Amino acid sequence: MVTYFLTFKTMKTCGWLCVIVGIWLIIAPFALGYSTVAAALWNDIIIGLIVAGAGAYMCSSKKV
Repeated sequence: MVTYFLTFKTMKTCGWLCVIVGIWLIIAPFALGYSTVAAALWNDIIIGLIVAGAGAYMCSSKKV
């Protein structure tokens, strides 16, 4: 039972870290100055949305 709770808490933490990394991926092209490279810009935006979305889903899932 304790192991299950620790695993669930760890998954929530990983979810929030994924949201933060996803947001960074979206912001990075503008913050680091490579937003003029279209392929890198769209790659970071799309992957950032996927990572942030997956992290948000992990954070919102209920303990079963």
